Amino acid sequence: MGMKENYESAAQGQAAIERSVRSVLQRAGVPSFSNHFYMDFAKKIVKLSKTHSRDTLCTEVGIELGKWSGRGLLPGILEEIRDAFVRCPAIPPGQPFRCDISLFDGPDYLS
Repeated sequence: MGMKENYESAAQGQAAIERSVRSVLQRAGVPSFSNHFYMDFAKKIVKLSKTHSRDTLCTEVGIELGKWSGRGLLPGILEEIRDAFVRCPAIPPGQPFRCDISLFDGPDYLS
């Protein structure tokens, strides 16, 4: 497969992602000025689906969903976009990781 064919294949894939996302956004009545944020989310989900599988994929998708909803995107629409590309159960948001620095308080073995 030559460079031209690779480009055409990638462009067709991107166009398919954009059509799917645009369809979801139009049904939901999302203003067009925020479309690119949802497109970025979808492209990240598709990229993850090519590099991860099963539980790891669903965990990573859940992280992305939390990240983008934290940026103000509507979780219901993000979930609909997620469902268009990957099959993952809804993952309830977890507690953020907190490092207890008191674990490191103790004798200094290096001095």
